[in-house]
Amino acid sequence: MNYLKLFLKGMVMGVANVIPGVSGGTIAFIIGIYERLINSLKKINFASLSLLFRGHWKQFAHVTDVKFLFVLFAGVFVSILSVAKFMKLAFENYEIYTLSFFFGLILASIIAVSKQISHINFRAILIFLIGMLLAGSIGLFPPTQPNDNFFYLLLCGVVAICSMILPGLSGSYVLLLMGNYLLVLQAIGNFDFNIIVPLILGCVIGLLSFSRLLSYLFSKFKNQTTALLAGF
Repeated sequence: MNYLKLFLKGMVMGVANVIPGVSGGTIAFIIGIYERLINSLKKINFASLSLLFRGHWKQFAHVTDVKFLFVLFAGVFVSILSVAKFMKLAFENYEIYTLSFFFGLILASIIAVSKQISHINFRAILIFLIGMLLAGSIGLFPPTQPNDNFFYLLLCGVVAICSMILPGLSGSYVLLLMGNYLLVLQAIGNFDFNIIVPLILGCVIGLLSFSRLLSYLFSKFKNQTTALLAGF
């Protein structure tokens, strides 16, 4: 495994996760590590964690592909910490231009994900349109006001991370709709752990639970799932 290359891929995913309209899942899908990512996350469960707590480190690392996850997410976190302040400045000083740039990235990601549909038929086209309508309806909701309540931040973490690992649906954009995008950027830039801790807890809960559903869908209905994500 080329750890430097994997770390750089994680950094690219991190940048995508900070940008509203672009999904880290889309980047993972394009660079060919998406299925390995969700399958590795799926294997983190009570059985594998029991190996860890009993001191069976090597078995735990083998079962969960922990080296892959560690290097990848190290790249993601380094990227998020370095890009968050820049994005805050871009929104405060060049909001229209920044949003226009995001929109262009969304258009480009449609092409990239659509190329992964292996069989284009009536069912794939129908599912694509359903995905487009579902995601489009989410985009019609007006952004809410910022809210730093612990449980709301926990919910933000769950919803945002589920969106982030879905190719085609941006977790940052969902945070924008939930009113907490700039609040989270400021918290990361200022190391405000009152905001960061509940958000991370929500991310962990969402990541470990949602990855199981995605792994099942890709193993049983890969073409239909890809068409739905392209629609998103």
